[in-house]
Amino acid sequence: REGQEMPELALHKSNLELEVETQWSPLRKRVYAVLTNKHFDSAMGVVIVFNVALMMVETDRRAASYPEKPDHPLIALLNQLLLVIYITEASARAFVDRSRYFWNKWNVLDF
Repeated sequence: REGQEMPELALHKSNLELEVETQWSPLRKRVYAVLTNKHFDSAMGVVIVFNVALMMVETDRRAASYPEKPDHPLIALLNQLLLVIYITEASARAFVDRSRYFWNKWNVLDF
C-alpha cells in the first residue's frame, strides 16, 4: 500500500521520531532539521575553534599590555557576535527540545 506506513516499520522508529512526525509544528520541524544537520554541526565546530583562537589572541594581548588596556574594538565586536551565535543556538535547541533540553549533558554544559 503506497502512502501508508507498514506497522512493522513504525515499531523501529523512536518515540522522538514519532512525536516529530505527529505532534510538532512545521516551524519546530524545520528548526530540528537544521540543528540535526551535519553541516550545522560542522559550522558550529568552526565557530568554537574560532572562539578558542580569539580567546588566545585576546589573552596574549592582555598579557602583553599589563596593566590592562581596553580590548581592541574588533575583538569586542567578535566576542559579541559569538555570544549572539551561542545564544541563538541554545534558544533554538530549547525551542525544539523543550523540557528535554536539560537531559542533554552538552546543553547543560553550554547553559
